[in-house]
Amino acid sequence: MRRLLAALVFAIGLAVLMPSDTRPALAFYPYDTSLYLYHPVGYQGSTQARLECGWHENCEGWMLEQNPWGLDWAWNSSSHTVRLRAYGLTLDSSASVRVAQATRVPIGGSCPRVNVELRRAIDGALYSTLLYGHTSGSSGTYTIYANAGWFPNDIFVGSMVQPGSPTDQCNTEGWHTMQSAANGGLPYHFFRNSTGFPDELSCNWFPDQCPLYYSPWGSPYEYLIKFFGY
Repeated sequence: MRRLLAALVFAIGLAVLMPSDTRPALAFYPYDTSLYLYHPVGYQGSTQARLECGWHENCEGWMLEQNPWGLDWAWNSSSHTVRLRAYGLTLDSSASVRVAQATRVPIGGSCPRVNVELRRAIDGALYSTLLYGHTSGSSGTYTIYANAGWFPNDIFVGSMVQPGSPTDQCNTEGWHTMQSAANGGLPYHFFRNSTGFPDELSCNWFPDQCPLYYSPWGSPYEYLIKFFGY
């Protein structure tokens, strides 16, 4: 009995003297994950996603801007809401998993936009930054999920800026948002579907030969973002 009490006292003493382990649990996720980015306007099951200007190196010509990889989208209705839509796909068939964190970063100025930073969930590594041009919004953070059944992530980004308003000094032509890469180029894990839009090359500066209509979640996707296992 005395030995048991002594051992108990010794253990309690160690617990008091030794600091508690506050390190986060190790995270390990061996599966690569793909995010297929779709159109930022329109309702589910509709054809209200209206392409106003194709890939900008084709669409704008001499007006080429710093983000030629963007696509201009508008609603085929009176709505001006902008959303991030992406199917999350992983080979892990066990459950839906948290694969990324999406952080909205509003950028003001004469030509407002909202950047969305995509960071890998397990270590916070920045993988891609999306740009939503001619859009205003507030800060916010959301979780991106994936599973083997194509998890649909649908996140509010902001609202289109009214063309010609005091808050829009970038000569916006009609209500629209431009979804693009924010850094003026594509990192190695960010791929655009430049061959997947069969009618896109005929979509020049609107309203000449646009618009073209797409289902918000329907083919084709715009970008593929790869999150590698860790």
